[in-house]
Amino acid sequence: MAAQQAMPAGGGVPGGTVALDRWATGRNALIALALVLVFVGLFIAARRLLGLKGAPSIGAPWPLASPGELVDIAKRLGTDGRRGTVIVTLVLDTLFPLVYGAALAFSSGYLLARLNAPAPLRALRFIPLAAVVFDYLENLCIALLLGFYPRMNAAAGPLAVFTRGKWLLIFASTAVVLIAGAWLLARKVFGRG
Repeated sequence: MAAQQAMPAGGGVPGGTVALDRWATGRNALIALALVLVFVGLFIAARRLLGLKGAPSIGAPWPLASPGELVDIAKRLGTDGRRGTVIVTLVLDTLFPLVYGAALAFSSGYLLARLNAPAPLRALRFIPLAAVVFDYLENLCIALLLGFYPRMNAAAGPLAVFTRGKWLLIFASTAVVLIAGAWLLARKVFGRG
C-alpha cells in the first residue's frame, strides 16, 4: 500500500502543485516579471542585430494569421530573415516561455492563495503552464517552416493552431491575474465582505 501524502493547506493536491505553491510568492512573481521585460528587450535587440528590424515577424504578432498567410510571411522573410528568425526562436524563445509562464503562474498562484480561493479556482494557476506547452509546439513549427522552407509548408497549419492556442491561454492567464489582483485590492480597500 502506497504511503499517502498530506494535503497541503489552501486546497492544493500532492505532487507538482506543492512545488508551484511553494514558488508562488510575490517576490518570485516580481522577479519573473522583471525577467519578462529583460527578454522583451533581448528580442528587440536580437531582431536588430540580425537585420530583422522592419522585417515581417512570424508567430507572436500573428495570432490570427491563416496557414497561407504564415507561408507568405516565410517567403517574404527571405533566406537571411528565415535563418535569423530560426536563430532567435532556438536561442531566446527556448527560455522565454519558461520566464513568462513562471511570471503568470507565480502571480496567479500567489494572488489566488492570498484570496483563499477554493481548490477549483486555484487550479487556474496552471493555465500558464499550458501556454508554455503551446509555445514550445509553436516554436517547433516555426523552426520547421522556416528552417526547411519551402519543403515544410505543411507546418503552417499546426503553427496557426498552436499560436492561437498559446495566445488564448496567455490572455486567460493574464485575466486571472488581473481579476484576482483587483479582487484582492477591493478586499483591502472595502474590507473583507
